[in-house]
Amino acid sequence: MKKNKEKKSNIKIHWALICKSASVDQNTNMLSVFNVVEELGIKNENNQIELINDTDFKQKINIPTEYNLVISCEKCNLNEDFSSPELKIILKDHKEEILMDNIFPVRFEADKKRLRTIVSFNNLLVTGVGEYSYIVGMRGNSSEDFEDNLVEIKFEVKLG
Repeated sequence: MKKNKEKKSNIKIHWALICKSASVDQNTNMLSVFNVVEELGIKNENNQIELINDTDFKQKINIPTEYNLVISCEKCNLNEDFSSPELKIILKDHKEEILMDNIFPVRFEADKKRLRTIVSFNNLLVTGVGEYSYIVGMRGNSSEDFEDNLVEIKFEVKLG
């Protein structure tokens, strides 16, 4: 008996990045990205952040900071079902532990092939210093799997 091959995602993510601000001009559809983030420095004034070793904080810290996750993608086949596109965002810490795992609905107009979406955040949960990553996936409808279409964005968290 043959196994059915699983359906691949009908949306391809071309790239994704973290920045301090971004906007899409409604008239020209041009994307502007400002202050790309590759590193986040956390001030430890008066040694308020306690470390249990060289890299791990004693407790999780919610850092108030505004930033955007910008994702550029396109439909692979305009004839396919895009009835309920969704975006999955996972945040992993320096130990690969998942700090956030959310699914968001996305508005992808039927007559458009490309989409640039901007997801805004106003805080970041951190557990220590080191390399963190956002893993971003997108699918056109609930019958598709996010795992077929993932992009990873890495950034460094430092204590200063």
